[in-house]
Amino acid sequence: MSAPAAIVCRCAYARPVPAARVDGIVRELAASGAEAIVVDDLCALAARRDPRLAEWAARPGARLFACQPRAVRSLLRAAGLEPPAGLDAVNLRDGAAPAAEPAAAPPDGWLPWFPAIDRERCTGCRQCLGFCLFGVYEPDAGGGVRVTRPEQCKPNCPACARICPAAAIVFPKCPESPIDGAPIVDEEAIRERARAAREGLPGGDLRAVLAERRRRARPALVDRERLAAGATAAPAPSDAARRGGAP
Repeated sequence: MSAPAAIVCRCAYARPVPAARVDGIVRELAASGAEAIVVDDLCALAARRDPRLAEWAARPGARLFACQPRAVRSLLRAAGLEPPAGLDAVNLRDGAAPAAEPAAAPPDGWLPWFPAIDRERCTGCRQCLGFCLFGVYEPDAGGGVRVTRPEQCKPNCPACARICPAAAIVFPKCPESPIDGAPIVDEEAIRERARAAREGLPGGDLRAVLAERRRRARPALVDRERLAAGATAAPAPSDAARRGGAP
C-alpha cells in the first residue's frame, strides 16, 4: 500500500510564505518518516488537471500543506476531483511572516491566477459569468458555472469574487479575506460587502455596466482569440486599391 502523502505547495509564483517556513515543514515531515511531495504551485497542477493530484489525494491519511482549506478543496474540485473526506489541509500562511524572497517566474510565463468555485456555497446566480470580460467561465449543466479557461483570467484581478453574493469564488493567491478561501463567519457581512461592490460600479447599475463591458471587450477578445490561434488578418484594401488605383 502506498504511504500517506504529504503534499507541500511552495506557491513559488506568488511567494506568500517564506521559503524557510516551507523548508522547515519538509524537514519535519522527513524526520517523521512521511513522504513529502513538494510542488511549486498547487494552482498550476489543478488548472492543468495533473493526474498526479488524484493519486496523491487518494492515499489514506493524505495531508496537504498549502493555503486556506476551503481554497484547497475548491482547487481539487477544479482539477476534477472530489476532496477526500479525511483530507487534512494545513494553511501554511497562518502565523507566517511576509516572505522576503521575490516570487519565481513561471517557466511557461503563465501566472496560475484564476477563480476556483466553492461548490458548497455557489447558488447558481451566474453573476460572475456575465461580469467576467475574459471568457473564464461557462454555464454548466446544473445551472451554475464552471471555470473552463483559467489561463485567460486577468492576473491579480479578483473583481468577480467581490461581487459574488455568496462568497463562492476563491482566488487562492489573493491576500484579501474571504476571497482567499478564509472561513465565512458572518453571512450578512458577506452579502453587504457584495452589494456595496456592485453599487460601487459606475452608475451603480450592474446590468448596464455588464452590457458596456461586453461591448468594449468584444474586439479585444476577438483579437486575443486570433492571436491564440496564430491567425493573422490582412488589412482591408482601400477603396482606391479596390478600383485599381493608388491607395
